[in-house]
Amino acid sequence: MNVNSLVKKTFQLLSEEGWREVKDYPEQFELVVTREETKVVVTTKRIIAFLRGDNISRDEIQEAVEEAHKMMGGKANAPLFPATSVVVFVFEKENEFDWILKKGKKRDVGKSNFTVSWIVDLSKKILKEHKGLPIINSGKAEIREVLSFI
Repeated sequence: MNVNSLVKKTFQLLSEEGWREVKDYPEQFELVVTREETKVVVTTKRIIAFLRGDNISRDEIQEAVEEAHKMMGGKANAPLFPATSVVVFVFEKENEFDWILKKGKKRDVGKSNFTVSWIVDLSKKILKEHKGLPIINSGKAEIREVLSFI
């Protein structure tokens, strides 16, 4: 499996759960999807942005995190309307980029806007996600389901 097929199959599963593609997303991303969910009076806005991880530089990683964070900047309204972004770096080759999980995040607590990074390692068929707060589960099951079939 390659990056394109993982993204395509994951998008199919996410769209069945109410996610939709963002139009006019930054060109470094392979795909950006969004979903808005309301529980009681809290509305949560989310995006998941996928991009290729192989041959990516530290600067490009930071730029991707910044771009995803900016995409949700105007959509958060603390405390009842938090916004979260997940940047999924997809690697076809084995990699040593676990530092992305710790450094690939951005928080604007005052505005309830949080961006975190996940890694998909296609060579090992695993998803590695950030540890700590915020706890984000959206999209995790769908990515893992796609990985289980490769």
